[in-house]
Amino acid sequence: MKRIAILALLVAACGTTSGVGDIADIDSLTETYGCGTGFWVGNPEQTTALRIGYRGEGPPPGQVSLPDPAWQAELVDGRDLYANWCDDVIEEGEPEPRQVRVLPVIAGTLEIIGEPPQPFEGGVLVVRATDLLIDVGDGETHELGDIEIENPSWGFFAG
Repeated sequence: MKRIAILALLVAACGTTSGVGDIADIDSLTETYGCGTGFWVGNPEQTTALRIGYRGEGPPPGQVSLPDPAWQAELVDGRDLYANWCDDVIEEGEPEPRQVRVLPVIAGTLEIIGEPPQPFEGGVLVVRATDLLIDVGDGETHELGDIEIENPSWGFFAG
């Protein structure tokens, strides 16, 4: 009896994380999150996120084809994925992000729209990401599509 209750609890917990098992529709990613040197977007429930982070030196180039060593792009499923985003003080009782699945973006084009702000000045920067393709494992891929993401505070970090 105890095993059945534990199994039921595990199945129920897995069922509460939307997107697990399914690939999110890119049109559901409507909430943008600023901060840092990247482009961050998720669904309103914070259960799916597309994260495109710049890891290169200097300003990002105007256009790049993925994969590129200066960029990390991934589709993430989980819970509270943007809880405490760009927050350097996590209060007791606040939710913490929990990643359940991370799918790497293995192809696509990134086009930076506008001029990157000067270091430590921060500002708005936009990326147009097109033809995004993700690796879903076992040799399978999924076309994610196209999206435009704004980072309203490019270059700012918590602190």
